[in-house]
Amino acid sequence: MYQYPDERNEPIIPVGCQVAAKVSTGFWILCRVMRHVTAHGTAGPRYIVEDSDTDDVSPLGSAKKQYTLPPKNVVRLPVDENDPTLLEHTVGATVHAVYPETTTFYPATVKSSFRKRKSREYQLAFDGDEPEDLKLVHLSSVVYIPDP
Repeated sequence: MYQYPDERNEPIIPVGCQVAAKVSTGFWILCRVMRHVTAHGTAGPRYIVEDSDTDDVSPLGSAKKQYTLPPKNVVRLPVDENDPTLLEHTVGATVHAVYPETTTFYPATVKSSFRKRKSREYQLAFDGDEPEDLKLVHLSSVVYIPDP
Protein backbone atom coordinates (compact mmCIF):
# COMPACT_ATOMS: atom_id res chain seq x y z
CA MET A 1 0.00 0.00 0.00
CA TYR A 2 1.27 3.46 -0.94
CA GLN A 3 1.80 6.27 1.52
CA TYR A 4 0.83 9.72 0.32
CA PRO A 5 3.07 12.63 1.36
CA ASP A 6 0.89 15.60 0.50
CA GLU A 7 -2.32 16.99 -0.93
CA ARG A 8 -1.29 15.97 -4.47
CA ASN A 9 -2.18 12.43 -3.40
CA GLU A 10 0.98 11.02 -4.98
CA PRO A 11 2.93 8.05 -3.62
CA ILE A 12 6.08 8.66 -1.62
CA ILE A 13 9.13 8.42 -3.87
CA PRO A 14 11.33 5.53 -2.67
CA VAL A 15 14.87 6.08 -1.41
CA GLY A 16 17.42 5.71 -4.22
CA CYS A 17 15.14 6.93 -7.03
CA GLN A 18 16.42 9.58 -9.40
CA VAL A 19 14.37 12.76 -9.41
CA ALA A 20 14.19 16.23 -10.87
CA ALA A 21 14.54 18.57 -7.89
CA LYS A 22 13.85 22.30 -7.81
CA VAL A 23 16.59 23.71 -5.60
CA SER A 24 17.06 27.11 -3.97
CA THR A 25 18.52 28.62 -7.15
CA GLY A 26 15.19 27.99 -8.90
CA PHE A 27 16.77 25.47 -11.26
CA TRP A 28 15.64 21.88 -11.62
CA ILE A 29 18.61 19.52 -11.22
CA LEU A 30 19.19 15.78 -11.28
CA CYS A 31 19.20 14.30 -7.77
CA ARG A 32 18.74 11.03 -5.90
CA VAL A 33 16.30 10.60 -2.98
CA MET A 34 18.20 9.92 0.23
CA ARG A 35 15.30 10.08 2.72
CA HIS A 36 11.67 10.99 3.17
CA VAL A 37 10.98 12.86 6.39
CA THR A 38 7.53 13.20 7.90
CA ALA A 39 7.57 16.55 9.65
CA HIS A 40 4.97 17.70 12.12
CA GLY A 41 3.59 21.21 12.18
CA THR A 42 3.58 23.67 9.33
CA ALA A 43 6.65 22.33 7.51
CA GLY A 44 4.92 19.17 6.29
CA PRO A 45 6.71 16.20 4.73
CA ARG A 46 10.08 16.72 3.06
CA TYR A 47 12.53 14.86 0.86
CA ILE A 48 16.26 14.90 1.45
CA VAL A 49 17.86 14.64 -1.99
CA GLU A 50 21.48 14.53 -3.09
CA ASP A 51 22.83 16.40 -6.11
CA SER A 52 23.98 13.98 -8.84
CA ASP A 53 26.59 16.41 -10.17
CA THR A 54 29.97 14.81 -9.57
CA ASP A 55 31.78 18.05 -10.48
CA ASP A 56 30.79 19.50 -7.09
CA VAL A 57 32.69 16.80 -5.17
CA SER A 58 36.15 17.86 -4.06
CA PRO A 59 39.19 15.63 -4.58
CA LEU A 60 39.34 15.26 -0.80
CA GLY A 61 36.09 13.32 -0.93
CA SER A 62 33.70 15.79 0.66
CA ALA A 63 30.06 14.84 0.39
CA LYS A 64 27.79 15.87 -2.45
CA LYS A 65 25.38 18.73 -1.81
CA GLN A 66 22.08 17.74 -0.20
CA TYR A 67 18.80 19.63 -0.19
CA THR A 68 15.68 19.32 1.97
CA LEU A 69 12.67 19.96 -0.25
CA PRO A 70 8.87 19.82 -0.14
CA PRO A 71 7.20 17.17 -2.35
CA LYS A 72 6.08 19.82 -4.88
CA ASN A 73 9.77 20.43 -5.70
CA VAL A 74 10.57 16.77 -6.37
CA VAL A 75 9.45 14.84 -9.48
CA ARG A 76 10.27 11.15 -9.88
CA LEU A 77 12.01 10.15 -13.11
CA PRO A 78 11.02 6.98 -14.99
CA VAL A 79 13.55 4.14 -15.07
CA ASP A 80 12.65 2.64 -18.45
CA GLU A 81 9.79 2.27 -20.93
CA ASN A 82 8.04 -0.26 -18.64
CA ASP A 83 8.07 2.00 -15.57
CA PRO A 84 4.48 2.64 -14.40
CA THR A 85 5.40 6.27 -13.59
CA LEU A 86 6.37 6.93 -17.22
CA LEU A 87 4.26 9.55 -18.97
CA GLU A 88 4.66 9.26 -22.72
CA HIS A 89 5.19 12.76 -24.09
CA THR A 90 3.61 13.49 -27.45
CA VAL A 91 5.19 15.37 -30.33
CA GLY A 92 4.89 19.10 -29.66
CA ALA A 93 4.69 18.70 -25.87
CA THR A 94 6.76 20.98 -23.66
CA VAL A 95 8.89 19.00 -21.22
CA HIS A 96 11.97 19.49 -19.06
CA ALA A 97 14.98 17.35 -19.86
CA VAL A 98 18.57 17.00 -18.75
CA TYR A 99 20.63 18.89 -21.31
CA PRO A 100 23.38 16.60 -22.68
CA GLU A 101 26.63 16.65 -20.68
CA THR A 102 24.93 18.38 -17.70
CA THR A 103 22.77 17.51 -14.69
CA THR A 104 20.40 20.46 -15.15
CA PHE A 105 16.88 20.27 -16.58
CA TYR A 106 15.94 22.75 -19.30
CA PRO A 107 12.66 23.30 -21.18
CA ALA A 108 12.41 21.50 -24.51
CA THR A 109 9.85 20.55 -27.15
CA VAL A 110 9.34 16.91 -28.13
CA LYS A 111 10.06 16.42 -31.84
CA SER A 112 9.89 12.62 -31.89
CA SER A 113 8.83 10.13 -29.22
CA PHE A 114 10.93 7.17 -28.13
CA ARG A 115 8.27 4.67 -29.26
CA LYS A 116 8.12 6.16 -32.76
CA ARG A 117 11.90 6.05 -32.92
CA LYS A 118 11.89 2.47 -31.53
CA SER A 119 14.58 3.48 -29.10
CA ARG A 120 14.77 4.72 -25.53
CA GLU A 121 15.44 8.31 -26.53
CA TYR A 122 13.29 11.32 -27.28
CA GLN A 123 14.35 13.73 -29.99
CA LEU A 124 14.11 17.19 -28.43
CA ALA A 125 14.53 20.83 -29.39
CA PHE A 126 15.80 22.70 -26.32
CA ASP A 127 14.63 26.28 -25.79
CA GLY A 128 17.38 28.65 -26.94
CA ASP A 129 19.03 26.16 -29.32
CA GLU A 130 18.80 26.50 -33.09
CA PRO A 131 15.60 24.83 -34.38
CA GLU A 132 17.57 22.30 -36.44
CA ASP A 133 19.88 21.46 -33.49
CA LEU A 134 17.91 18.50 -32.13
CA LYS A 135 19.22 16.41 -29.23
CA LEU A 136 18.60 12.77 -28.33
CA VAL A 137 17.80 12.40 -24.63
CA HIS A 138 17.15 9.12 -22.80
CA LEU A 139 13.54 8.77 -21.63
CA SER A 140 14.72 8.58 -18.00
CA SER A 141 15.92 12.19 -18.27
CA VAL A 142 12.70 13.67 -19.67
CA VAL A 143 9.86 14.76 -17.41
CA TYR A 144 6.78 16.96 -17.38
CA ILE A 145 7.07 19.63 -14.69
CA PRO A 146 3.82 21.48 -14.03
CA ASP A 147 3.86 25.27 -13.81
CA PRO A 148 3.98 26.56 -10.23
